[in-house]
Amino acid sequence: MNFLTKRRGYSVAFLVMTLSTNVWHISGYAVADIDRGGFGNIGDTAQKRSSHFGDLHRPGRDNRAQRDLSKSQLEPLVNKCFANLFSLSSRGLSPPFVVGDFNGDGMEDLFVPVRFVGTIKPTNRSKPNFNLEMVLGTGGLPEDKAFYDLRLGDLSVDNGQYFVVIHGAAGIPLSICSSVRNRFVLIYAMDKGSIGIRLYGGQRLPPGTIGDPNEDQPPPILKGKAIVLLDSHKIGTALYWDGSRYRWYPFNYPASK
Repeated sequence: MNFLTKRRGYSVAFLVMTLSTNVWHISGYAVADIDRGGFGNIGDTAQKRSSHFGDLHRPGRDNRAQRDLSKSQLEPLVNKCFANLFSLSSRGLSPPFVVGDFNGDGMEDLFVPVRFVGTIKPTNRSKPNFNLEMVLGTGGLPEDKAFYDLRLGDLSVDNGQYFVVIHGAAGIPLSICSSVRNRFVLIYAMDKGSIGIRLYGGQRLPPGTIGDPNEDQPPPILKGKAIVLLDSHKIGTALYWDGSRYRWYPFNYPASK
């Protein structure tokens, strides 16, 4: 198993973090204080100072689109864009959706946890009219195209928490659904224990590890904001747009010595 699929002993997925959280900025890094427990000391901040890294923040505090959206607006948008196949379902994640520029085009995008409520048969090999993606790690695509070339029938398998992403949807124009390239359904997108959602802004993600130095990869350069999912142990996954699809990268701040 390689970096495409391996996630610190978890199956293919993501992690999240929300909670009653304050955010401190330390020389280019942001440290989330979970219920005042925090990540602990990050170490010598002078050694970690770098303009490459950005900050982790709680969605919605300074985003009018995030504040103005409501469930009554989200439901018809998700229904229209995804043919009534999903319903809103955060399964304990907080906030129940986030808004940010994920692909770097200057427009606000929408990320929503959902559950599958359709009645598609597993044998249905039709291509969906949206982008159905298993989120992969960094690097090239697997040699076996069947691993990532998903069809409608793949939605009928219980893949746990689903996420939908709609590019440019924060203004809620229903016409945004007319373009397939704007709409994504992400499967295998969350590990167990996830409790919240954060956004990360910066030139690139901080270095992360999957626990195997031989398979760890350098942090990717970001085109837009990364969606960060963390658990109560402050370990998680960043979901980011690579220019053509969504990928994941481990998100874990270096422990101080």
